[in-house]
Amino acid sequence: MSNDTNYTSGYTQVMNAVLDYPTWYALVPAFQSPEGNLSALTNVVAQSQQLYASGAFMTGSFLDNHDQARFKHLVSDAALAANAAVWPFIHDGIPIIYNGQEQGLSGGYPPANHEAIWTTRYNNESAEYLAFKNLNRARKIAMAANTYFLTTPMQFLETNTNHTLAIWKPPMLTLLTNAGSTSARWNVSHKLFKPHQHIVDVLTCSVHVADERGGVTVESPAGLPKVFMPVKTLEDSPDLCPASDLSGELATRRIPWWVATYVAICVLSLWIA
Repeated sequence: MSNDTNYTSGYTQVMNAVLDYPTWYALVPAFQSPEGNLSALTNVVAQSQQLYASGAFMTGSFLDNHDQARFKHLVSDAALAANAAVWPFIHDGIPIIYNGQEQGLSGGYPPANHEAIWTTRYNNESAEYLAFKNLNRARKIAMAANTYFLTTPMQFLETNTNHTLAIWKPPMLTLLTNAGSTSARWNVSHKLFKPHQHIVDVLTCSVHVADERGGVTVESPAGLPKVFMPVKTLEDSPDLCPASDLSGELATRRIPWWVATYVAICVLSLWIA
């Protein structure tokens, strides 16, 4: 459980896989508040990619586990929690979700984080459950669309704004922020998609259009994360974002109720503050 990539690197030379604790130690404080150090997170990822025997590909990527207080115990801001929860699915490593995380449990330090899962009645309509379901499906679609998805290192791109990260792992563009429940904006000028290509945020199923250079400029009024993929990659997967117009036309759609719930909580927390 070291925060040192050099220390962990030695284990990657003799073990098939390791838990990526060094990244976790940077991930939690990065999204714990708007003062979080996102640069420290990007630096430790770069170190792991360089030092580990197989890069970060053979690591377990996680936000919660049984040895640590749940992230939702450490933060009360729903937007911060939503951004951090996306991380394991878009990281180079193997995503790990701790039992009860999909139910939004918020137990503190052990044993408080060893909650009885049956008290949740195994709710498969919670905001977290639905987000993880979409992210897991999107990851599988990305693997099918890009043979080298699992062995392509994630790239951090310039966003030209504060409190934001843009992560490129083709065909997936992830936009994260630690601004909290307030407006966030990303301006990614890199040529990632085709000019004016239609892309869909798999978390909300809303369709956006890349600019004339294939870059993306987008705003999130409540500071929620976005995970974009070309609409075309979803053509054979109607179970993910079935409301999207896969013919490439922009469509007006109802925002999923779990996204609306996140937004409501974020706005309420700002009003109370």
